[in-house]
Amino acid sequence: MARRSTVKSGVFYLRDKIDTNAGSFAQTSTDISSFVNILKGECLRVKQVWFEWTSDSYLPIAGTDVGASGAAKGASCAGQLTSDSKSSIHSFDQVGVIAKNNIYAHIGAVADLDMVQQSTGLNPYDFEDGYFVATDNIYLGVKGSDVDTFSNNLTCQVLMECEIVKLSLADAQAVLVSQTNG
Repeated sequence: MARRSTVKSGVFYLRDKIDTNAGSFAQTSTDISSFVNILKGECLRVKQVWFEWTSDSYLPIAGTDVGASGAAKGASCAGQLTSDSKSSIHSFDQVGVIAKNNIYAHIGAVADLDMVQQSTGLNPYDFEDGYFVATDNIYLGVKGSDVDTFSNNLTCQVLMECEIVKLSLADAQAVLVSQTNG
């Protein structure tokens, strides 16, 4: 569990990671309850998120992570941060989606990488004031493509730049309701 320090303001960083599970959805959570107090109007502001995709031993993705030699092949995987628990990857127009990121990779016939691309579909940095979180957890979820799967599990790691913000009680309650109504 992430713990609140005695510092009353300033930026701090939260981290989380999860391994993919082929084409199945996998999710983990970070307890942020020590940073959120709705009755005092305190919420967590996620200012920016960085996603990193690595092999399951934290090394760069290799051609063999995509597939074996013999045929050209592609693979893809999606990651998301949400303020409520999900059972699948959601589009960013869904309630509680904080950030989204995808990775795509392709190999030639000899299992050499000829393309790796990472795309961010949503990042709190894109908002004027970041993304306010009023729930007790932030969830990291990942899912590989059902068709173009990686042959080895990947590790998705996130680094979240955060700060505690003080809102009015009504505004804090409105944020909470908007993140748990879907």
